[in-house]
Amino acid sequence: MMRQDETIDLAELRKLSDTLFRRLEQGGVRQILVKNPYYWMIFPDAAFNSDQQPELLMGHVFDDMSDLRSEAGAPDEEFVSFWHAFHHLSGLVLFLANADLQGGLFAASAEGDVR
Repeated sequence: MMRQDETIDLAELRKLSDTLFRRLEQGGVRQILVKNPYYWMIFPDAAFNSDQQPELLMGHVFDDMSDLRSEAGAPDEEFVSFWHAFHHLSGLVLFLANADLQGGLFAASAEGDVR
């Protein structure tokens, strides 16, 4: 278990993430069918404030994709913020986790239609 004063190595986090995405692709997953794009979310600062109950907000995976594309493709001088980009990325990662829980990742690749 990590202590509060330890760090997370960014290179390791990237490597771990790349490994997970590579495993999906090796399993034949190229696209995931979105049956319901809406999900509950909370803002990052609320997620890490254990003194207060967070307010639930509605997220949308296609809004996340659109905002993430805009942020990642923006020139350095127009880049909004890391928190905003990672917040949208976290919604998409949550969508992937839910798709796997619902059997929608590898089942979709086996069907051959949507991967």
